[in-house]
Order: sequence, then structure tokens, then C-alpha cells
Amino acid sequence: MDDGDCFHQVRNTKPKWALDNEGMIMLQELGSLTAAALLEKVKDLQNLAYKLGIEEAQEMTRGRFLDVLRKETGAH
Repeated sequence: MDDGDCFHQVRNTKPKWALDNEGMIMLQELGSLTAAALLEKVKDLQNLAYKLGIEEAQEMTRGRFLDVLRKETGAH
């Protein structure tokens, strides 16, 4: 088997994860990015994840302050 056959065989192998059409489009878009653009995208996602973590911590603090997360002691 030459390299061309091996490449063709790998390209036709379905991935082991299930993606819908939107996910496949996103995967193709990410695959078309340059290394620098992909790195920038990763940095943006890291920043977004950090900001969401900060927001979540603030909401948890707010919930504790308002006592909305108390454990129920009685059965209903």
C-alpha cells in the first residue's frame, strides 16, 4: 500500500465521536485556520472559560448570601 492509499483510507474513516451538521461545519472551519489563527481561537476560548468561571463564582456567592442553596431538612 503506498502513501496515497493510506491517506485515502484514513480520510474515509468515520470519527468515533458523533457530531451534528453544525459541529462538522465548525470542525471544518477550525481545520482551515492557520496555526496562528487557531492559537488565537484557543486563547479566546480560554478567556471566555475564565470569565464564565468568575461569573459562576459570583452567582454562587450571591446564592449563599441570599440563602437560596440551603439544604432541605424536612421531607415533603
